[in-house]
Amino acid sequence: HWDEAAARRAFQWARYLERLHARLAGQPALRRALEPKLRERPGQARGPGLPPLGRRPLRFDELGGGVEALRVSLLCNPSASPAAFHQAASCPPRPPPPPSPGGRSSCAGLEAALRTKRLLRPSLSGGEGDGGGGGGVEVMLEAGGGPEELALRWLLGQGSALLLALPGDLLSRAASRHPRLAAAYLGALARWAETMRYEAGSGRWLHESPERGWGRLVRRLRALLEGPPPVRGAAEELLKSGRAADGDFDVSGISVWTDLLLALKAI
Repeated sequence: HWDEAAARRAFQWARYLERLHARLAGQPALRRALEPKLRERPGQARGPGLPPLGRRPLRFDELGGGVEALRVSLLCNPSASPAAFHQAASCPPRPPPPPSPGGRSSCAGLEAALRTKRLLRPSLSGGEGDGGGGGGVEVMLEAGGGPEELALRWLLGQGSALLLALPGDLLSRAASRHPRLAAAYLGALARWAETMRYEAGSGRWLHESPERGWGRLVRRLRALLEGPPPVRGAAEELLKSGRAADGDFDVSGISVWTDLLLALKAI
């Protein structure tokens, strides 16, 4: 139930405990005085309507990895609020804390959390978008490291509909780092283009799905063409090969690929 402020405070406390660990690591007497307190399991009521505090005992060494332990616990918790999940996903990865009995030392449960889809729904509730989104997967794709890899693996198994629901600028950046994502994204854009139909009366390319409009397709392709060389070259090849397969027409309204190139001012 943590909101953004509560999640931020939790990470502030974790960083404080890491500093405390660093200060006491070289002071055996103070460390010995602290360790019995860490092993206690308080069970007293905390206030009207609140359950007893029932945390597990801690080891002193665990305080040195508090930020990463908190981050992993939130990422692997399918019931974490979107605000807490985002805070954890945007936190830079650190070396994992020493393993402890009953504790979590990896993101093994993160894929299960992703499979609930609840954490990604905020990015999909408004339909397909080209600007900034609010879902957990966006944050994970920008976070790097393990969260990015797991989000990518999950995303590639979901099909093009979910892929195209993510912002185009985000996908362009991620595609430049991940060839498999680039191939899947370009394939989805190719299928989008090939299912457009030309309406002679209005002189426009239309799609049966309102969210698959011509302008959005052009913006997504432009974002790729403005990206780093590998993904830019792949987008250029897609456009040119599509035009060649259609007959290399220069006349508007015959080939969607010719008109896309004209719209992108590539010829």
